[in-house]
Amino acid sequence: MRITAIVIESGSVLGLGGREIVVDTDYFTLETETDADGDTEHRIMVEASQEEVEAFPAYNNEWWEQTKANARDAWQTTQEGAESAWQRTREALDIDDNG
Repeated sequence: MRITAIVIESGSVLGLGGREIVVDTDYFTLETETDADGDTEHRIMVEASQEEVEAFPAYNNEWWEQTKANARDAWQTTQEGAESAWQRTREALDIDDNG
């Protein structure tokens, strides 16, 4: 339930030849400035070598489907953990009430 990556277009010259890549949070920071008029400007700063950028995964349907599956699995694991914690608490309370 947080930002884990951004998608940017890399290697584009005049809108040609770029590819959409996925940049995870290890490689970017967000800078925010608010001027005297109250206007806010956000800048995303990517810090990576050319080799690192070339190794970033492409943003495509395959990446998206895998990411959705990973998120679904993580949510399922979290949900199961919460249910089992609740069950253990309930069982502990039942023992205390009956014992």
